[in-house]
Amino acid sequence: MPASLLRSRPVRLSGSGIGPFDMRDYLPLVADQRVTLDVRTFPLEGVEDAWADAIGPQAALTAT
Repeated sequence: MPASLLRSRPVRLSGSGIGPFDMRDYLPLVADQRVTLDVRTFPLEGVEDAWADAIGPQAALTAT
């Protein structure tokens, strides 16, 4: 999915276990460190490794 598509539209997650929610409501909580996210980061070049990593925390890709 192109990043421009994500930037140009509101993002709504569903299937998270708590039902759908609007990321605009959630991100300020993360920014204020009131919510922690258990993620394992991978460089963008490591996307195949991130997809293959099925054990442990959620995978997140980082641009360097």
